[in-house]
Amino acid sequence: HTGVSPYEYLTSLRIDRACNLILADMPIGEVASSVGLDPRNFSRVFKDIKGVTPLEYKKKRNNKP
Repeated sequence: HTGVSPYEYLTSLRIDRACNLILADMPIGEVASSVGLDPRNFSRVFKDIKGVTPLEYKKKRNNKP
């Protein structure tokens, strides 16, 4: 019904939750573990979905007016 695989859907939900945790100043390794993703692959998965690394995402969001 969503047009994506269950894995893609779940990963998207995890990354959305990760965005909130990143902006709450949680360390990236803890964010990855908290949302159920492997910390070793988290940055790659995050970048595949959001187009930027977690640190770039945090910097861009914190610099918005």
